[in-house]
Amino acid sequence: MKVTRNIVVVGGCGHVGLPFGMVLADHGMQVVLLDVDGPKVAAINQGKMPFREAGAETLLPQLIGKSLRATTDPECLRIAEVVISVIGTPVDEHLNPTVTALYRSLDDLIEYMPEGSLLVLRSTLYPGITRLIKDRIDERKRQIHIAFCPERIAEGKAIEELTSLPQIISAFDSVAMAKAREVFGRIAPTLIELEPLEAELAKLFTNSGDISILPPPISSICWLRVMAWTSTAYTMR
Repeated sequence: MKVTRNIVVVGGCGHVGLPFGMVLADHGMQVVLLDVDGPKVAAINQGKMPFREAGAETLLPQLIGKSLRATTDPECLRIAEVVISVIGTPVDEHLNPTVTALYRSLDDLIEYMPEGSLLVLRSTLYPGITRLIKDRIDERKRQIHIAFCPERIAEGKAIEELTSLPQIISAFDSVAMAKAREVFGRIAPTLIELEPLEAELAKLFTNSGDISILPPPISSICWLRVMAWTSTAYTMR
C-alpha cells in the first residue's frame, strides 16, 4: 500500500487535535490542522502553544512550517489522503445525540474530500453512528472510506500517551482498515482491530470507567452485543 503522506486533522487546534497532529507530523507525515479558531491558528503557525501540553513547547517549533501547519481554509481537504475528525457528536438539551447536526458537519467535509480518501472519526460516537455515516456517504455515491479509531488520552499528557497506549482501529472494509492500520501503526505500540460498533462501545467504556453507570439502553447493548475480550482488554489497560 502507498504510504500515506497528506493528513488533515479537523478540529486540529484543540486539546485533542493539536497533540495528535504533532505526533503524526513527528512520525513522517505531512499534517494540516484545520480549525475555525483564527487566533489559535495564527499562534500555532508562529510556534506558540495555545494551551499546556507536556513536551509540546519544544516539539511544536521543530515541526511547524515543515511537516505541520494550521489553517482555517477547508481547501486543504482537497489533497488529503486521510481526514481525521476529532469533533464529537453534538447533543441536544436532553443530551441526546443530534445526528442531523453531525451529518451537516460531515457533509461539509465530504464535499471537499477526494475519491478514495479515508475519513477517520476519533471522538465519542453513540453506538451505530459510524454505520449511519457510512450509509450516508454511500447514498451520496462517494468513494470515501470510513474508520472509527477512538482517542483515549488525558489532557496535558497526550503526546506521551499517543505513543505508549494501545490504539483501537475499526472499519467496515479491508481497504479502510488497511489505511487506518498504516497511519496508526506508525505511532501506537499496539493496534486492536475491532468492528465499529465494538469500538464505539469501547470508547463509551473508557469515558465512563464503569459500565454500571452508563444509561440503561447503552448498558443493555453493551452486555448483549460486546462481551468480547477485545473491548474489555482495551478498556482495562
